[in-house]
Amino acid sequence: MPDTATRIRTWRWALLLLAARVAVLALTPAPPPQVELGWDKLNHVAALAALAALLAFGGAIELLQLQVPNRSAEWRDLGADAIGIGLGAWLALQWLRRR
Repeated sequence: MPDTATRIRTWRWALLLLAARVAVLALTPAPPPQVELGWDKLNHVAALAALAALLAFGGAIELLQLQVPNRSAEWRDLGADAIGIGLGAWLALQWLRRR
């Protein structure tokens, strides 16, 4: 099983890829039919729910760290996770705009 640092890096990359995909879908003239859910607002809900799920995952990690020796759970870490999600989404958007 991968160590904690490897898992965190993996989830950060997953976040970046997910945020980039959400940005691409939001900035293209029409989404591909495979990802169109039939109602624009439902598309928005699905995309942002996926990003919110990553924040929930960060919260779960904080709670699980209460059970790990030499680790602690902190609200500031969860806040940093939220900032990381926002920053990752913003960076992905900037990258896509320059492409």
